[in-house]
Amino acid sequence: MTDRLDDRERRIFNAIRRAIRQDKDGQFLKYGLDRRESNNVYAGYCYVASEAFIHLIRRKGYKPMCMKVEVKTGTMYDMLYRTFMTHWFVQAPDGRIIDPTAEQFGGKIRYDYARGKGFLTKKPSKRAAALIKEVRKLL
Repeated sequence: MTDRLDDRERRIFNAIRRAIRQDKDGQFLKYGLDRRESNNVYAGYCYVASEAFIHLIRRKGYKPMCMKVEVKTGTMYDMLYRTFMTHWFVQAPDGRIIDPTAEQFGGKIRYDYARGKGFLTKKPSKRAAALIKEVRKLL
């Protein structure tokens, strides 16, 4: 979502998205995921994109948020089982949603199901540090 971002937020948001699109070998992806498994360039990057955004914005009050999202595979499996994955995004101090990877779902996301949740590390993870390094080149 980009509708109400201030100038600094927008620059960081766009640079993160550009760095993800340029990540041809999937170095920022969660271990075990393969970029070729999805037809959406942003799939699998929500955690690292959110983590990078919060470390780059360097302002108080931005919160990492997490929620479960139902995954549709388009196969018979969908009829038999419900499959969920976690989705991460950032909530600004004024409640605005900042979600650099929202496009991976192709539709409206029910952000009201999300809860605040901390990242696994206080400092940027290895993947976030690598993404931050690339983003700084683009800023």
